[in-house]
Amino acid sequence: MATPNVLFSRGSSVNFPNLAKDPNTLYFLTDTHEVYLGGEKYAFGQDISVVITGVGDSVVDVNFSASTKTLTLTKGNASDAASIREAIEEALATCVKTIKTDRGSSILVDDSDPENVKLSLNIASGQHAGNVEIEECSDGLRANVDIPEPTVDGVVADDKIIKLDGKKLSSTLTISCEKREGTGQVFVILRGIGGAEISRFDASDFVKAGMLQSVALEEEAVSGSIHKILVMTFNIEGGQTETIKVDLQDLVDVYTAAQNGGLKLEGSAFSIDNSVEAYDGLESDVAPKFGEYVTFNTTKYNDKGLVTGKGSFKFTMPSLSGSVGSDDKSKLLTFAEIDNNGELIGEYVDISTALSAMSTDLQIPTAKAVFDAIEDATTRWERF
Repeated sequence: MATPNVLFSRGSSVNFPNLAKDPNTLYFLTDTHEVYLGGEKYAFGQDISVVITGVGDSVVDVNFSASTKTLTLTKGNASDAASIREAIEEALATCVKTIKTDRGSSILVDDSDPENVKLSLNIASGQHAGNVEIEECSDGLRANVDIPEPTVDGVVADDKIIKLDGKKLSSTLTISCEKREGTGQVFVILRGIGGAEISRFDASDFVKAGMLQSVALEEEAVSGSIHKILVMTFNIEGGQTETIKVDLQDLVDVYTAAQNGGLKLEGSAFSIDNSVEAYDGLESDVAPKFGEYVTFNTTKYNDKGLVTGKGSFKFTMPSLSGSVGSDDKSKLLTFAEIDNNGELIGEYVDISTALSAMSTDLQIPTAKAVFDAIEDATTRWERF
């Protein structure tokens, strides 16, 4: 429903009381300077009298007499107003009345003067003071602590075991054996930083008869087949050695490639039993037109997961049909799309050359129709 236009009218206050008031007309009374919308007054004239009565610091009541055109302001005390008393009581209910601290708190409260409460720090002393001295000064809280000088300031020059890296100490020790050529003596050597020798001792007395000298895994023909043989050499008295051989064939599992299993064995090496043309999977870019098709390559593989080659499939771009729009200048296209069948479909609204109460949301007005509607709604002055 359209909003009615507001009309303007002017005239004398003598004729206004007997005039049939239009609720959509603004009336200007030229002699009293009053303004009415229909029969409701919206502005006072020059003949309004203002009367102030009562004594106090605020206005507690306002009344207007239409017959005498008198505005009466009544003064009173703000403290007598119920709304002000309620506001003060609400403020008092939310203000801080008492400040206190729990036992053992680091904050002390001096409330001997309730209007000037003092807060201070409760600094421990004696056995509870710790190694940090805390005091209050004009700039705030200050703390002092004595840090002793470090008892270690470095490592002796050319030390072979300990080194200082920043503030961290570390040591380097390794133990190794060395056999002297000619004598056969075996020495155990203790080394430090950079392999520097710290100490050594002769370990020949520790190499006794019966100790294992060496171990090797060898292949040897046994009953016409090759077996894995563990060869162990021991030292015996008199500086001689004794060799013990252990046949490990019963402990060795032999694996072969299964028939049609996807693997093949060549010598002692397994590999995939497959041979296909190399394919990087990349295709060249294409820009098909409607109705044309593009061929895509795919990868083939068997039930073992082995790639066996490549295949291809065709993707056809759907064809478009139909049309949207109209040569009829009374229609405006508002929506267009292509459905699953490749057909163009759309929606329209009517182009209206006139605005009226019968106009709908499915119409778009022309510029001329809008201009005519504005022209018809132009304000016009009348006399009464």
